[in-house]
Amino acid sequence: MLKLETETVPQDEHIVIINISGILMMGRESAELVTLARDLISKGYTKLCFDVRLVTAIDSTGIGRFI
Repeated sequence: MLKLETETVPQDEHIVIINISGILMMGRESAELVTLARDLISKGYTKLCFDVRLVTAIDSTGIGRFI
């Protein structure tokens, strides 16, 4: 199961951290990452930081979500 959470950086209103945990592989759940990133960009965030420390497995499609 993939879990996505966001947190803002008080020192810079243009930065948002996306905390990702679980399995990041091909499928609908990983597509949610792309949707979330697009939504944050449309809200004015220009710097997205992906925290992948808690990702337990990732495949090539999961890696491709960052491109």
